[in-house]
Amino acid sequence: MKTNDVTVNGRTISYGDLYKETCRQMWHIVRDTVDGRNGFVTEYPGGAIVRVFVLYKDLSSNADAGSRVIVEYRNGDCFEWDCRRLNGYNCQFGVSVSDDGTLVFAQSWEQGLQAFDAKSGERVWRSAGKTGVTTVYVNADTVMSCQHEKALQLLDIRTGEVLKEKRPVSDFGFYILKDGYVLCHTRARTWEIIRTVDLETVETIPSKLFPDCCIQRITLTAPGTLHVHGFRNVWDNTCTPPKMLPNKEYDADIAVDPAKMQ
Repeated sequence: MKTNDVTVNGRTISYGDLYKETCRQMWHIVRDTVDGRNGFVTEYPGGAIVRVFVLYKDLSSNADAGSRVIVEYRNGDCFEWDCRRLNGYNCQFGVSVSDDGTLVFAQSWEQGLQAFDAKSGERVWRSAGKTGVTTVYVNADTVMSCQHEKALQLLDIRTGEVLKEKRPVSDFGFYILKDGYVLCHTRARTWEIIRTVDLETVETIPSKLFPDCCIQRITLTAPGTLHVHGFRNVWDNTCTPPKMLPNKEYDADIAVDPAKMQ
């Protein structure tokens, strides 16, 4: 957990709990100690942008109120702008950016994927469909997004044009395993490791290998090992109505072929 305060553009921002972490992003709950705004920050291990702060305007994560966005670059530059689409409701998977630092991407539960100029906040494009978008992965020239219509789409990073589509997939999004590869539940009995630059499947994994539980995270803990962590609800059925007990946590390791993710 990161608990130190940072100063950005004259604001003192206090880090809170670590919300989620992948090989490309890490995001924390934050609070602007000057005016009391809550929000979150997404940090990036590489690329021109070091982090993006999203501070909610109405002291909550209200989707309609919008947010103050602060984009901080590794060279010390910093830019602020307002955006309705970047908020706690839409950005439950963090904020994605292009490696060259020109674009910030905002997924939405109702308005598809949108790309914004990272310095001005001006919208550059919006995906053609208005279906919801969960997870996003940014390549050098393309963006991969998971649609609520159970599809993976590969979009041109500069125009938002759909270049390729893969169906069916789970509308709950994908898990980033390593740069260039994600894991996605594609059918009732199948998971697939998918290459992000062309949506091609490199390995198929039967669902029976995964624990029968609510999956919280999947990580590549070693070159040939997927670690799955989740939980199962537990109820005391001797009561009327049944009483919910503390969840039972589950962990499992699944072997994969590391040579297929090179």
